[in-house]
Amino acid sequence: MAYFQGANYELGLIYAREAHRLRSGHAVPLIIGTACAGLLDNQEVARELLGRLKSLVPDISRDAVGATSSFVRAEDRARLIEGLARAGLN
Repeated sequence: MAYFQGANYELGLIYAREAHRLRSGHAVPLIIGTACAGLLDNQEVARELLGRLKSLVPDISRDAVGATSSFVRAEDRARLIEGLARAGLN
C-alpha cells in the first residue's frame, strides 16, 4: 500500500503479488496489485489479477472499493479507482 501511495507502481505490484502469494485469501493485495498493473498499463497482469480478485470477491466493483478503501486521502482513493478502471473492473 505504501508503494502505491508513493506512486511507485512497479514495486507496489511486486509486493502486492508477493503478499497475495503469502495470503491468497485476502482481497487487499489483489486490489492494490490490480490497480498498480492498471496504472502501469500492463494489461496482461491486470487481467490475471482481476480474474483472481473476481474469483475471491465475485460482486466486487469500483464503487464498493471506493466506499471501503482504507486510504484517507481522496487522491489516493481516486488513483486506486482509476487503476482498477484501467484494469477493467466495472
